[in-house]
Amino acid sequence: MVRLPILSLIEQGAEAVRKLMFPLATIGLLVPLWLAPASPPAHAATPFDGNWASRSLPTPVKPATALISYVLRITDGNISYADPAFDVSGRVAPNGQVRVAVRSGQREAVGTGRLSRDGYGEGSWSGRSTSASCSGHWEAERRD
Repeated sequence: MVRLPILSLIEQGAEAVRKLMFPLATIGLLVPLWLAPASPPAHAATPFDGNWASRSLPTPVKPATALISYVLRITDGNISYADPAFDVSGRVAPNGQVRVAVRSGQREAVGTGRLSRDGYGEGSWSGRSTSASCSGHWEAERRD
């Protein structure tokens, strides 16, 4: 999903968009892994409920680009994030298909992909602000 014509825009405004990508990628969210709650739900309503650690990278990857890690919570198939600065809405379908949207001020991003019942997942994300857009790939692993 590299869009060569916008590389200059990405370089100029990528920092604002990267801040939004933390909560995604998709699935695009800034909490260090050690802050995630350690206990799983007593009775998970879906096989995907629990904490998922995700790592994402923007595309194209540059030498100075850092790997971004964050933790999302899935409860009854609904995706949430603990930081109130981000409006996160998303859902995991019974087959593991993921769709999530993240908004913060004038910035927004969407992520899609799939989680597996054995605790792994992957997908892609794209985001934009008033001055730039970018996209990338995410990978996730269950942490309960």
